Amino acid sequence: MDKFKLLFIILCFIPCIIFMQSCNSENSNTKQDNTDKTTINKDVIVYEKDITDVLIFDNTGKILIGVTDYGKTLAEIEIPYGVICIGQFSFSQCNKLKNIIIPDSIIVIEDYSFYDCENLETITIPDSVLSIGYSTFYNCINLKDVTLSNNISCISELLFYGCSNLNSIVIPDSVTSIGHGAFFDCKNLTNITIPNSVTSILGEILSNCNNLVYNEYDNGYYLGNESNKYLLLVKA
Repeated sequence: MDKFKLLFIILCFIPCIIFMQSCNSENSNTKQDNTDKTTINKDVIVYEKDITDVLIFDNTGKILIGVTDYGKTLAEIEIPYGVICIGQFSFSQCNKLKNIIIPDSIIVIEDYSFYDCENLETITIPDSVLSIGYSTFYNCINLKDVTLSNNISCISELLFYGCSNLNSIVIPDSVTSIGHGAFFDCKNLTNITIPNSVTSILGEILSNCNNLVYNEYDNGYYLGNESNKYLLLVKA
C-alpha cells in the first residue's frame, strides 16, 4: 500500500515540475529578447526588431550613417541613446518617415541628413545638438512642426529650403547667423521669430515666402521678436 501511495505522489508532481521549467524557460527568453531588441513603431503597430535591422552605424556604433531597407518602410524611428552624430544623407529620401525621435546624446546633425523626406511632419532637435548642417531638411515638403536646439549658433544655408508646409518657427536665442536661402520657398510660412542675438544674415533668406506677416513701420516691412519687432528690415 505504501508503494502505491509513493507512486501516486510522484505522478502528481511530475506535471508541476514540467510546467515550472517551461515558465522559467519562457521568462529567460523574454529577458534576452528585451535586452537585444528595441521597439519600433509603425503607425499604430508595434514591431520588435533589433536596432541593426533598422539603422546602419559606423564601426564605433556612435555615428549613424544610414537606414536599412526595412527602416525605410517605417513611419516612426527612434535613434538609440549613445549615438552622437547623424551622418550625411542618413535619412535622405525615407519617404515613409513621419516622425523621428532624437536622443539628447546627439551633438552633430550633418549635411542633408533628412534631405527629401517628403512625409516628415514633426521633429524636435534636443539641446545637446550644437550644429545642424547644410540643407538638412531640404525639400521636406510636409514638415510642419520644428523645435530647434537652444545651443546651435547658426541656421545653415538652405536648411529649410522647400519646406512648403512649415507655418511657424522660432529661432533660438543662441543663434548669431542665418545662412543664405535658409527658408527659401517656404510658401506657407507666416510667422518667424528672429532673436536679438542674430548679427549676421548671409544673403537672401526668405525668397518666395509670400505669406509672411511683417511688422510695418515708416513704409518698411520688418521681422523680429516680441521685444524688438523691427530687428530686420526685409523690404522697404
